[in-house]
Amino acid sequence: MSYILDALKKSDQQRQQGAGPSLQTIHRPVLVSSDSPLLKLILSLLLLLLFALAVAGAWYFFYANKSMAVLDPQAVSEPAAKPSVASSPLPQAETVAVVEQPPVTSLNASAIRFNDLDANTRTAIPGLTFSFHVYSDNPSLRTIIINNRRVKEGALVEKDLQLEEITPQGVVLIWQNRVRFSIDVVESW
Repeated sequence: MSYILDALKKSDQQRQQGAGPSLQTIHRPVLVSSDSPLLKLILSLLLLLLFALAVAGAWYFFYANKSMAVLDPQAVSEPAAKPSVASSPLPQAETVAVVEQPPVTSLNASAIRFNDLDANTRTAIPGLTFSFHVYSDNPSLRTIIINNRRVKEGALVEKDLQLEEITPQGVVLIWQNRVRFSIDVVESW
């Protein structure tokens, strides 16, 4: 009886060879050869990509974090202010100590260095972290990353702090539209 069923199945398969598959169609798996050049190419590219990602990640964690220049106004050593003593024309002859402070920089004067600002101004300016600096002769191509934000010339860095210019060595900033100062970020790296 099984010979008859086998013969009927074989006859039915031959009859339906031109037709599409049915429920009784015997499906044979397609084996992919591991010697396929396309498979080897895809695996090689995946391994190369994983290696490149591992190298980039290692570089970022070991070198990029160490090369960020951090500028904290409280961390900068301030020069000691030398009081000048002036005598009073009063009859008691009492002396008054006057602390000399540098004048506020006007916008048309050249920028003064951040470390040369008076202590009150330095403390009022928010802390800045510089992590990327690109200078070009073309001003539209200049860019810098300050406090994890990409900033272009003329943009606000923080409230009351504007980036006026990106220089070959650093930046020129304006604090509260009255103090113009420069920071050399390249030499800190």
